[in-house]
Amino acid sequence: VLSLVAVVYARLVALVQTDLRKLLAYSAVAHMGLVALGLFLFSGMGTHGAVVQMISDGIVSGAMLLGTGMLY
Repeated sequence: VLSLVAVVYARLVALVQTDLRKLLAYSAVAHMGLVALGLFLFSGMGTHGAVVQMISDGIVSGAMLLGTGMLY
């Protein structure tokens, strides 16, 4: 339940951000909440989904933060 609260709260905070770097940071926090939710399901599918989410979030968030840094 705490993971769902973290996901919803981080997404709501990300919606009101005006700085693009902060928006990306809060969306990464929301994605990590989804990873925690997948891990706490204690099933194979939840664990595999969490691993895929961590890999894709690392690649996409890293690339977006790099692009944002280049824009600034």
